Amino acid sequence: MCLAVVAKVESVDGQSAWCRLDQALIQTDLALLDVVPEPGDYLMIHAGFAIRRLDVEAAMESLALMKEMLAAAKK
Repeated sequence: MCLAVVAKVESVDGQSAWCRLDQALIQTDLALLDVVPEPGDYLMIHAGFAIRRLDVEAAMESLALMKEMLAAAKK
């Protein structure tokens, strides 16, 4: 099963962005978005592509759910 992740945009350079996912920085292709994100925005990323820009509330909810799933998987 594939899973999209939520990450915060650190910097944007043309059609790619560096995004922070916990302590990791990941390079993300922005070609599928209709609006170029800005540093501080949150993106849903799948297979290296940003597929959606999220508002802060939705991003925080998604991140909390991901942390909950990881904690459950460690049990």
